[in-house]
Amino acid sequence: MTIFARNLFRRVFSSEDISGHSLTGRRSTSLQNHVPLPSVDPLKRDAVIEFCLKTHGYEISASSSKKFLRKRKSAKTSIIKSLSDYIREENSKLKAF
Repeated sequence: MTIFARNLFRRVFSSEDISGHSLTGRRSTSLQNHVPLPSVDPLKRDAVIEFCLKTHGYEISASSSKKFLRKRKSAKTSIIKSLSDYIREENSKLKAF
């Protein structure tokens, strides 16, 4: 699922969209004095994440159980981590040039 998310993310966002950005734009808890990078477009980002979840059977319905919601949250967390790592990797590649 994370490979699918990364591939879709690559198609939706160009390297210019990713350059100098983070996935969420949140402040780091370990780097208190560090200024956070701006977020990539949140509408596109959320659409990619939700599409991946729906494609892999994690669409929320009125009858969703707590167990299902925990599984969905876990899947969403792994997608977010994978996409954050991808953006970090791409930004480090761009800095090397």
